[in-house]
Amino acid sequence: PCANYGRLLMCPPHSMDADETRKLLKNYRYALLLRNEAEAEEIVGFEVYEKKPYRAKYSVPLHEVINQLEAEAFYMGYYYALGLKSGPCLLCAKEVYENKGEWPKSLPCIAIKSGVCKHPLKARPCLEAVGIDVYATANNAGWPIYVVGIRSDPKQIPCVGFHGLLLTC
Repeated sequence: PCANYGRLLMCPPHSMDADETRKLLKNYRYALLLRNEAEAEEIVGFEVYEKKPYRAKYSVPLHEVINQLEAEAFYMGYYYALGLKSGPCLLCAKEVYENKGEWPKSLPCIAIKSGVCKHPLKARPCLEAVGIDVYATANNAGWPIYVVGIRSDPKQIPCVGFHGLLLTC
């Protein structure tokens, strides 16, 4: 299971499950798939993985773009617009990063303890958590996608993609 299981509000078991997602997706007609691409050297390897500097450079900006696109779609009349992105919610961690200059060892989520999300208008479920197969989706879009882990060799991975999805009716 995911290392964030039960630790973040936007991750299982707190997020929608795959059956709920299937029902929800039936209400949408259009999907815009986004990708923020990185060099493998910036993402892969134990030292990089532990420090997680890529999150500030790739994950957080993609999350912000998804939120902006969702808002624009809403104001254009697509009031059921829904944005999702790959990976865990990093909004509380971003605040720690901005204050301390480094990512926390474990992702903080105020909502798990308090029951109230500090960023209710910005927090978005991750694609993987709600049962969307990011690998198959990116592959179907013609984008290369590679399995990346702590022990991956960056020389074997041409690029790393961070993905987002905007749904509208």
